[in-house]
Amino acid sequence: MNHYEAFALTIASALPLPELAACSERKPDVRIGFAMIADEDRHSGLAQVFLSIPGIARFLIRNGTEVIIEADDKASEADIRLFVLGSAMGAILQQRGQLVLHGNAVEIDQQCVTFVGPSGSGKSTLAFAFQSQGFRILADDVCAVSLTDPLHPRVVPSFAQIKLWEDSAQALGESTLTKQRIHNRFNKFAFPSLSHFAPLPLPLSRVYVLNPCDKPGFSVETLMGHHKFIALHGNTYRPQFLCTSRQKEEHLAQCALVAKSVTVKRISRPKEPFLIRELTQFLLQDIQIQPRSVMHEADYQVQ
Repeated sequence: MNHYEAFALTIASALPLPELAACSERKPDVRIGFAMIADEDRHSGLAQVFLSIPGIARFLIRNGTEVIIEADDKASEADIRLFVLGSAMGAILQQRGQLVLHGNAVEIDQQCVTFVGPSGSGKSTLAFAFQSQGFRILADDVCAVSLTDPLHPRVVPSFAQIKLWEDSAQALGESTLTKQRIHNRFNKFAFPSLSHFAPLPLPLSRVYVLNPCDKPGFSVETLMGHHKFIALHGNTYRPQFLCTSRQKEEHLAQCALVAKSVTVKRISRPKEPFLIRELTQFLLQDIQIQPRSVMHEADYQVQ
C-alpha cells in the first residue's frame, strides 16, 4: 500500500498516486484498491456511486471511505488515476458531507477565491495565471468546501497540480514537452504546483462564475438572493452522483448555507480571444489586491 495526504484526508492506495503528497503509514480515512465488483453493487445509491468508464475501469465509491477499482486489462495507471483523483475523490468528498464545486481555488490574503464555470470556461487557465503572479493554489477542478462550521465555509486543499490544455499552456508561455499528458485521448497536461500550493484549509470569501460571451470587454455582476444559490447549485461537481432525495435535499441546504456567507459574482469576458492577462488584472482590481509580480510581457490570448 502507498500512503498519501490530500483533501485533508489520509489515503491508503494500491494504485500509486504520484500527484499526491506521500505520508507515513497510519490508519487511513480512505482506502483505494483493486477488486472485482459484484453485480449487486453495480448501481448508485445513498452511500455509494458506481461509475463505469469504457476501456478504463469500473469504480465503486462508497461510504466516503472506499474506492474499489475493477480495471480493464489495457488501461494504463495514468488513465485510472485521472478518474480516481477526479470523479472518485469528488464522490468521496460528497459522501463525507462536503459541498464540492466544479472550480479552481486560489489563496488571496489568507482567504480563498474560487472560479467556477463549465468545462472550457477558463478556470484552470485563470488559476495558473494567478499562480504566475505569486498566488498559491488550493484546488483544480475538484473544489471541496467544508461546512463543519456552517457560518464559515472553508475550502479544503486538494493536491499540488493544475491541468492545462496545450493551447492554454502555450498562451501562458509554458512548454508541455516535459509534462505528462493526463489521458491519451486529451491534449491536456499536468503541471505540478509544489512551490505554489496552499496546504491548509482557508475561508471561502468569494466565488466568481466565469461567463464567456460574445460581447467585448469585461463586466462584473454581484449576484444577490436566490441568484447566488442558483450559481452555486449549477456549478456543483458531478451533481449526478447525488441521486437520492436525501442527498439532493442536503445539497440544497449546503448551497443555501454557502450563499448566505460568501460573495458570489458573475464575470463576463469575450469568448475569443481569451485575454488572460487583462482578465487577471480586472479580477485583482475587483478584489482590490495589487498584483504581486509582472507576468510575461506579451498579452496572453487563447485562440
